[in-house]
Amino acid sequence: MTAGAIRDWMQAAELPLGLHWAVTEPDSDYRALFPAEKQAIARAVPSRKAEFTGGRRAARAALTALGHPSQPIPMAADRAPVWPEGVRGSITHCGQTCMALVSSHRDCAALGVDLEAATPLDDDLISEICHQSEAANGTDAKRVFSAKEAIYKAQYPLTGAFLGFDAVRVDLAAGLARFVDHPHVAGIAADLRDTVWPFSQWQVAGMILTLCHKPA
Repeated sequence: MTAGAIRDWMQAAELPLGLHWAVTEPDSDYRALFPAEKQAIARAVPSRKAEFTGGRRAARAALTALGHPSQPIPMAADRAPVWPEGVRGSITHCGQTCMALVSSHRDCAALGVDLEAATPLDDDLISEICHQSEAANGTDAKRVFSAKEAIYKAQYPLTGAFLGFDAVRVDLAAGLARFVDHPHVAGIAADLRDTVWPFSQWQVAGMILTLCHKPA
């Protein structure tokens, strides 16, 4: 039900130019995977295999819409998807929904997407995820969490940086985020450290959907 509702919403949404997407459900038929993909999750539990398979199916459908043939999307050593040359892409899974978005480098400089259940973040996790200026309650904290997840996915192909939640400061009202002075950020090139990361966020079918998209 959720995947279908999100799919319907996406079809009516005004998304950035050049962005292609697909929504699927987790899939326990691993025959849909290419050999390199099967090997990447050979030791995973069944639920992880199903969401991985659904995510790859969505990614291939989105790539087809972008004009690419069906092909493997391997997992790199850092567990990030390896997209075809010239493609920006992002995959997310939550519950019974898997989503992928892709765009050409010509249209998109950075891309990250995240889906989360629209439920408040547990009180004992708020201080681990959020600076006190970012969230006043568990509901806002969950939105901050989703925004940071999407932003981390978007920035990683450009910076190669593994970031903690305290390395980025999110402004929910403005739909913007920035890196802060933090050891995780120190190794990022100076021009990228000053990058402003725009994001859009919606609540759809009981889910928080966050899209971080920087045009080329």
